[in-house]
Amino acid sequence: MSHATEINVEERNALYDQILSHLVSVDDLRIAIEKEDFDQAGRLGIEFGDELRLMEDLGWGRHPAGTTFRLTMGSEQLRRVLTRLRSDAEGLTRDEEHETATIENEARDRLRRATCITEACERVLSTVRRATRPQRRDHEAD
Repeated sequence: MSHATEINVEERNALYDQILSHLVSVDDLRIAIEKEDFDQAGRLGIEFGDELRLMEDLGWGRHPAGTTFRLTMGSEQLRRVLTRLRSDAEGLTRDEEHETATIENEARDRLRRATCITEACERVLSTVRRATRPQRRDHEAD
């Protein structure tokens, strides 16, 4: 059974970019075959086949804003590819959130250290300035 659903250009471009990122690893299929890992080769063959079929609906290259895309591939194949793409995107989201949190924590730590250094330097320099300030003599005050 064919499934007819439309997506907008922003959705299409996001799917397109994710598929292209995966398709560059098509050499993994050859490697699996050479290693006689036919289970892996079969899984990759299905993944790449589904993605290439979806690319027929998405088209190659960039498209102008306002364009819509009709997904005409079979329901089972569409469900399979979109489920995998969604899972990959969720993994990317988790990875990005973790990386963002790590970067933010590191930035907070650098800021705390910089503040601590600034305060320590100012405190010590203030003490040094007081200690090296010429002493006023009582007769100079007159």
